[in-house]
Amino acid sequence: MSLSTSGPHTDHSGSMGSRSSTYRPEIDGLRAIAVVAVIINHLNKSWLPGGFLGVDVFFVISGYVITASIAGRRNQSLGPVLREFYRRRVQRLTPALFTCVTITALLTCWFVPEPGSSLITGAASLFGVSNLYLLKEATNYFGTDASLNPFTQTWSLGIEEQFYLLFPILAWWLLQRRNHHLNVTLPIAVLGGLFLLSLQQFIQIINTDPTKAYFLTTARMWELLAGTLVFQLRTSGSGLGLYPLPAVVPAILLAPVLAMHAD
Repeated sequence: MSLSTSGPHTDHSGSMGSRSSTYRPEIDGLRAIAVVAVIINHLNKSWLPGGFLGVDVFFVISGYVITASIAGRRNQSLGPVLREFYRRRVQRLTPALFTCVTITALLTCWFVPEPGSSLITGAASLFGVSNLYLLKEATNYFGTDASLNPFTQTWSLGIEEQFYLLFPILAWWLLQRRNHHLNVTLPIAVLGGLFLLSLQQFIQIINTDPTKAYFLTTARMWELLAGTLVFQLRTSGSGLGLYPLPAVVPAILLAPVLAMHAD
């Protein structure tokens, strides 16, 4: 149930540089609420049973912000865009992640009688694949086995990193088509199609294989794509470019966070 605060999450400006006048405070506000909800849920699930949905809100925000950051460089060729994008991801994420994994691994060896699985999860998180390892181990995120693994929380970081591998290329290509044809139809059609495919997979497996639905990137991708669609709609010039629009989808997801009660 981790929340990555690195990478494009810190830049809402539509560029990959410093913040500008297009900074959107409502996004930071929603992100803060999502983080607090997850923390409360971790401390005591009975205090806020729906708090785990804060991660879903974070995925939507992440999809929006990553698209905005790439859009800020839409007039550049693909090579420089990708080099700068991944340089910033590595520069912001790697030092904090490596430090966290190292310290946690040492403490795990000290306090956990059989730390093997936890250490493998930690090592996998350094390569952005801890969600796949946890899926392979058929880990129930809400089960006792997961609560004893201090690296289980890195699953969401794995999903985001895997999404980042290919999406920047797709986003840049779609933005180029949009620039040339001066319409948003193709980007919305492509992203909307991928959104529906991912959502369909999630719905199909959520009851039959909830572990797969929880950890598999393709089954979670619809949440990130929801954020990309919000950006495309907001900048489409179709009357949907209202200031609060980026907050709408995450805000809708926050409603069950606050309303959900334990059975």
